[in-house]
Amino acid sequence: QTIEIANLQNTKTALERRILALEKKISQYDDSFYALEARNVRDKTRMEEMGKAKSRAEEEKNICRLMLEQAHERWLKERSDLRKDALQKIQTNAARVREQRMQIAELQQAHRAQRQLAEEAKMYKEQCTVLMEKLSRAGVGGGTTPAASPGGVPSPRARPGGAVAAPLKAPSAANLLEKMKSSVSSSGLLGRATSKESPRAPPPAPDAP
Repeated sequence: QTIEIANLQNTKTALERRILALEKKISQYDDSFYALEARNVRDKTRMEEMGKAKSRAEEEKNICRLMLEQAHERWLKERSDLRKDALQKIQTNAARVREQRMQIAELQQAHRAQRQLAEEAKMYKEQCTVLMEKLSRAGVGGGTTPAASPGGVPSPRARPGGAVAAPLKAPSAANLLEKMKSSVSSSGLLGRATSKESPRAPPPAPDAP
């Protein structure tokens, strides 16, 4: 009986030790389970936060893309407007340059015509002066009575019967001016002047001497 009691005590002690070891392992398993559970909760929370951050990033990305698209559209529109404005300004400047060139050409042509008219007027005045000198000479020669020729030589105007011929009449200033105009117009000077500009009144005829 003593041996049996000793064996039972030994068995009881071994069982108690085994129970203690098992309880210790169970507590370790519990600690591991709780740690794993806490880790799972932390991972779940982190995943949820990462999902929210990803959704926010997607929203910001979409907003930025929309802003970039709008900015690109505005840039395209502004570039087209600038091209239209530049083309319109170029066309306006080209038209202005063409108009200025035409005006310059017209002014040059008018200047040449005016210069030619001035030259023609100068020639006309010179001819008028020459003709008026001739007219004054003819008037002076016709208005004076011829003096007797020296040495008893009869005057060429004296007639054979002793009668003196009537003095030659000087042509009038109007007739001389008409002849001068006809001579100038026949040379083509007045024709060119009247074809370029409106007809001008002729210069006033000088008074006949």
